[in-house]
Amino acid sequence: MEVDSQENIYCLKVSEGVEILDNKLKNIATLQGKKFLDIAIDEENNIIGLCYDSGSQSYIEKISTKDKKNIWNED
Repeated sequence: MEVDSQENIYCLKVSEGVEILDNKLKNIATLQGKKFLDIAIDEENNIIGLCYDSGSQSYIEKISTKDKKNIWNED
């Protein structure tokens, strides 16, 4: 679980997605389709995710919390 500067909460789910909650615990978004092993929030409130693909190859991906789009990824 991580918290950003706007007090949004990022919860790593058992289903390997990420649920985003506001500070009143209302769901504001869910990231699915990627398999997250771990997450962190950087100083710009972007998600840094340790993920793995269908071949079990792990990679790190930076995702914008504004539009939920990939900024970069690194094998």
